[in-house]
Amino acid sequence: MHDLPASALHHYLKTFGFNWDQCQQIASSTHQQPGKRFSAPAYELAVDRDNLILYRKSNVKPLVITEVGKVYHQGPQQMHVRLREEAFFSTQPSMACLDADRVPMPLTWRKWAEGDVFCPLGMNQKKKLSDFFIDQKLSLADKNFATVVESKGQIIWVVGHRIDDRFKITDTTRRTIILDCGF
Repeated sequence: MHDLPASALHHYLKTFGFNWDQCQQIASSTHQQPGKRFSAPAYELAVDRDNLILYRKSNVKPLVITEVGKVYHQGPQQMHVRLREEAFFSTQPSMACLDADRVPMPLTWRKWAEGDVFCPLGMNQKKKLSDFFIDQKLSLADKNFATVVESKGQIIWVVGHRIDDRFKITDTTRRTIILDCGF
């Protein structure tokens, strides 16, 4: 990354709530380890390998999903929760099809957190969500907006990415709960 003068950064970033001291720190961190973050009231800035990434902070609060047949809203995302009285499967990343008898209600739709783990579809062991995001090559901004759905404290779906293998549709599935963000 090229050297960025703090004055040029401040000229641009002050409109997003970053102060002079932060801009000096940002300018001096552009040659250091990627991943360093700086915070303003409504925005964050992350130093990525060759870029500075500015994004609005996510204000996602946990949302409890109590009923099927409803549409739930979480920030700019929405999710339709349905139940089918048969096994149903979809490969669309915006849709999670899960064995309804293994997924007790209520569900919680929330922002992911450091330390979260799940068992990605196709694996028989748990994986940290932060490692999963690295494997998926998610940008820092995309990680900031990633959400999960959990049942009884266990992540059942990393929304838009992967379901947990323990809740997948099998040959014994009789009912399917469908979480659909792409309808």
